[in-house]
Amino acid sequence: MKKSDLSKAIDFHRRGEYKKAEKLYLKLIKDKKQRVETIANANANLGGLYFQFHEYDKAILFLKKAIYINPLHTNTLNNLALVYKNSEKFHDSIDILKQVLKLDPHHKEAIYNIGYSYSKIESYLEAISYFEKVITMDNQYVNAYFQLANIYEFHFFNYTKAVDIYHQILNLEPENVIVNFNLSQCYMALSNYSEALHYVDITLKLNSTYEKAQYRFCELSLLTSNFDNSYKGFDTRLTKKHKSLLSGKIWKGESLQNKTIIAIDPGKSDIL
Repeated sequence: MKKSDLSKAIDFHRRGEYKKAEKLYLKLIKDKKQRVETIANANANLGGLYFQFHEYDKAILFLKKAIYINPLHTNTLNNLALVYKNSEKFHDSIDILKQVLKLDPHHKEAIYNIGYSYSKIESYLEAISYFEKVITMDNQYVNAYFQLANIYEFHFFNYTKAVDIYHQILNLEPENVIVNFNLSQCYMALSNYSEALHYVDITLKLNSTYEKAQYRFCELSLLTSNFDNSYKGFDTRLTKKHKSLLSGKIWKGESLQNKTIIAIDPGKSDIL
């Protein structure tokens, strides 16, 4: 059976032959003899192609043309919302995604992205409600947990709540580097330095070159009076930038617990 031009364009698109796909999509769009459905699909796919290459204005133009022809196509509406989201037009993204939900109330990606867009315009309570809705629908939706924890940690400063959510993520992804590090940050904010050190140590076992974790490891070793760890970490783990930041704390040598003085040679601090 002979392939249609739309099928050929889609094949080019999937194989990464984007110029050929673009040319054939445009040909189909201009061909008034084509079926309306074919023209709508060509517009939608061309919009998706431009989206791939971050040509957002072109993507919006062709996706809108596709929606004008077929306003009930949830995937095209969702793709338009993604273009708006990626171009930081979050209010527009929310408006389109709510249209998606009218057509498909259980569209998890749309619900998640509404939450994400609300968080970007600092409407955190609305964002929380959408992230929680996604998690109710799918208790393994890691990105929703992560965004929810981020709101509690960085915007509401509710570190206890953030810790609880990060632990739920670790139940699903125990080797998630960012989550382990963020847990250490929350525990540090809660003055639970031993737990903070535990999770920053895990972070470094998972990614030994993580600079922020290297710095935090040395700082927490000081706070827990583990001076041997702090000295070794300072000497072997830190970059010049972080050595410079931490050197003053180590040279002062004042542990919060017992004010012990650490005699570290300033020459080891490698300060520029």
